[in-house]
Amino acid sequence: MWQETCAREEARGWDALWLRQCGSTMDVAKEMLPGYGKPFALVVAQQQSNGRGSAGRAWLSPAGNVYMTVCVSLDFLTRGGAQPSAQFLLPLTIGISLHATLAPLVDTPESLRLKWPNDVLLGDHKLCGVLVESHLGYAVIGIGVNVETAPTVTDGGRHTARLADHLHLAAGTVNPEAVARAVFNNFVATVDAEFSPEQTRSKWASLVDWTKNVTRRDRPGEVLRPKGISDFGELIVENQRGEIEKISCSYLW
Repeated sequence: MWQETCAREEARGWDALWLRQCGSTMDVAKEMLPGYGKPFALVVAQQQSNGRGSAGRAWLSPAGNVYMTVCVSLDFLTRGGAQPSAQFLLPLTIGISLHATLAPLVDTPESLRLKWPNDVLLGDHKLCGVLVESHLGYAVIGIGVNVETAPTVTDGGRHTARLADHLHLAAGTVNPEAVARAVFNNFVATVDAEFSPEQTRSKWASLVDWTKNVTRRDRPGEVLRPKGISDFGELIVENQRGEIEKISCSYLW
């Protein structure tokens, strides 16, 4: 699949671009979108030189992991009269599809849980991270999965895990290309299923460990207790004063 510079596929009416190296798969994906007009697009790279995570943090991108960006048209998300909240629940949809991809591969699937809005944890360690942006009528979804390496966290964030240390025996060896394909296919299938907002919230909530408290990066030391999900995908939490808050965009750990 991997060519010296890139390989382009056209399947089921959208494009997939496979790169040996790029600055950022999100930036490459955004360059594809002017005049694109298709419901989905996919960019995957073996390495990135300028990957980024949430809150503008650098995303270390050595070879051996999954670095991919999926684009989905916002018009496609609300096709057929679907409720506009489908767009707001997209981060939950991503988390559901990632869990569906990774759970069959790990030796302890019960320890694979989601953290709002779309990170995937294996026990207390981060296995997968997601960044969602919007551009030209598309949701642009950057996804990183630690397959062969687990980058060291130096800014106080959650420790990381790698898939290679936790593979189910039946899974054998897993390569990043296969994981990227499975993530994309599961995401498309989840979107195609046209779950109602209630079904999306319910499914996502079933994959979360609600006993784990969280803290906001901008309010260190304040413990928040997750209570549920709002109609628009906000995390409902109870703070230490017993007050209920809705969180829509804060970085949590």
